[in-house]
Amino acid sequence: MKYSPLNLSNKNILSSNWMVKIKTKSTIMVNSKVSEGILRSFVPDQLKIDHFNGSPRVSLLIVQNDSIAMRFLPFFKQKKAIHLYLQTYVSRNGKKGLFYINVDTNHPKLNVMLKPLIGFPIEDSKISVFDNKNSVQVDAQGGSLSLYGNFEKSEKRFIPEENSELQWMLERFHLFSMQQNHVLDWKLDFSPQKIFEAYSRNLQFSHKQMPDDSLNFNSDCYVFESNVMRMWLPQPDLI
Repeated sequence: MKYSPLNLSNKNILSSNWMVKIKTKSTIMVNSKVSEGILRSFVPDQLKIDHFNGSPRVSLLIVQNDSIAMRFLPFFKQKKAIHLYLQTYVSRNGKKGLFYINVDTNHPKLNVMLKPLIGFPIEDSKISVFDNKNSVQVDAQGGSLSLYGNFEKSEKRFIPEENSELQWMLERFHLFSMQQNHVLDWKLDFSPQKIFEAYSRNLQFSHKQMPDDSLNFNSDCYVFESNVMRMWLPQPDLI
């Protein structure tokens, strides 16, 4: 049976007031297994590390933002704003969510504005993305993550299988962060996803604090296009 993520919406929070809305041009997603021993040194004890088929997962997201808006304010364009997210999959109080191990950005204002507020480990980086039709080259240096690679995108839309690894990764509507030893639960809501299969070539990746053999990213990967994500303020009872 096929699984169609036509509307990855958290229906429990659609009536509440979102705080931030982000439109992305494209997102490349590559995934790797990782040992829980290595992962636990980055994930707070208050969060349970989730497993898929017996082992945790880490995803590297290469995100080209289009625009961003705060509630009651218009969208403003983020020209050439590119972010790298190294995320893993966790739970708290039975709620499935995401946890950012690292966020690297070539947009210094994002670092200045958001790091003190949201508790994400944001660092400045020199990130370049070169698009050529269905081929993308990425080069990132200077932050927590170093990356170089080429990605080839298929023109055919992709629908994940039900109970597949990708479905397991996508159906998460909470983003957890740490602020002064407290867990923050940022609720998430996603627009319909346009997903394409892709393939990575010559992918070179390193992390400042992980051994070089910690992650082995799959050559098969995914491209998400024209997505919208909304974020809500964290619940007071989880702060």
